[in-house]
Parts: sequence; C-alpha cells; structure tokens
Amino acid sequence: VKYDELLAAKLRYAVEKQLLSPSDRFGILDDSYALCVARNESLTSLIYLMGAYREEDGYTVMSNLINVMLSSQYHSLVT
Repeated sequence: VKYDELLAAKLRYAVEKQLLSPSDRFGILDDSYALCVARNESLTSLIYLMGAYREEDGYTVMSNLINVMLSSQYHSLVT
C-alpha cells in the first residue's frame, strides 16, 4: 500500500508513539519495504520510516526491522 505524504506522516507518528498494534507496525514497515524493492518508493523514505521504530520493543516488529535493514543493505549494494 502506497500512502500519500500526509497519511504517511500520520502513520510514522503513530508508529513512533506506538499508537498502533504490533501487527499494524509490522505491516507498515513490510509494505514500505516491498514498495522500495519494487522501486515504487525510495530507499530514503524507507530509512526515514525506520527511524520511527527506534523505541520499538515488540519482538516480531524488531525482527522484521532487522530483516528489512539487512535486506535493504543487500539490495542497495546489488542494484
């Protein structure tokens, strides 16, 4: 799901403040990563979103964040 800038900013805020469920936070990151891999979103916007997860304490969300970070590094080096 590609969000317009206003909704993306609201979702980033909600992620940062942990106002959403862990599954929603997981899904937002997963969607953003998929868009980045498909080249429908920039790596910069993905990294900006990832900054909202700096206080994340949910195991599944953190696991996804780590996977995205490692995969993003790989994709940016290969492409």
